[in-house]
Amino acid sequence: MIVVMLVIFYFMLIRPENKKKKQLNEMRNSLKVGDEITTIGGIIGDIVSIKDDSIVIETTTDRVRVEFAKFAVSTNNTAEKEAAKQKAEEILDEWMSGDATEDSFAALAEEKSEDPGSSTNGGLYENVAKGQMVEPFEDWCFDETRVAGDYGLVKTTYGYHVMYFVGYDLPAWAASVTSDLQEKASSEWSTALSENADVQQSDFGMKFVG
Repeated sequence: MIVVMLVIFYFMLIRPENKKKKQLNEMRNSLKVGDEITTIGGIIGDIVSIKDDSIVIETTTDRVRVEFAKFAVSTNNTAEKEAAKQKAEEILDEWMSGDATEDSFAALAEEKSEDPGSSTNGGLYENVAKGQMVEPFEDWCFDETRVAGDYGLVKTTYGYHVMYFVGYDLPAWAASVTSDLQEKASSEWSTALSENADVQQSDFGMKFVG
C-alpha cells in the first residue's frame, strides 16, 4: 500500500550564536532530576542527582552512573523536546484555527517546516511505502483506520511532525512497475537520441596548429 501525506517537521530550535553562551548557562542552572542530557563528549543519560557544580547521570546504554561537572552538559534533551513539541502544537493550532484544509496545510508547511526535502513542495511525500520511514511515522500513516483529511502530531527521534493524511496512492507493486517503465523509457530515449545524432568531425581546430 502506498500513501500520500503532508508533513511539517519541527526539529530542535536553532538559536543565534550570540545568545548561545547565556542560554547554556541558564540551561545548566535549570537542570532537574529525571532530565535526559547530552554531554559535550556525546554521552547521553538521565540525571539521578544534582550537586552545586556537578550532576550524576545514568547512561541510557549500559546504565552506568557517572558524575560530570555541569559545564560538561551540552544539551538538556528533555527541555529541547518539550520546546519542539510546544512549537509543533502551536503550528497545528494555527492551522486548525484557519481554513484547516489541505491547501492551507501545504502553505503552512512551506512557511514553517525545517525539512529541506519537503518544505518547498508543501510538505508533500508521495509513494510512501512500508519500510521507508521510521516506525512512529509508519504506525501513523499505515493505521488501518486512517482516512483522507486525518491530522495529528507524531514524535520520532528526529523531532515532532505535524501530519496531514492526503490519501492512498498506487499500490506498492504498481508504483514499482511505473517507476521501472519510466526508467526504461528514459533509457531508450537517451539511447535513440545518441544513435540518431549526426556527429561530424571538423578540422577547424587544426588550422591553428603550427
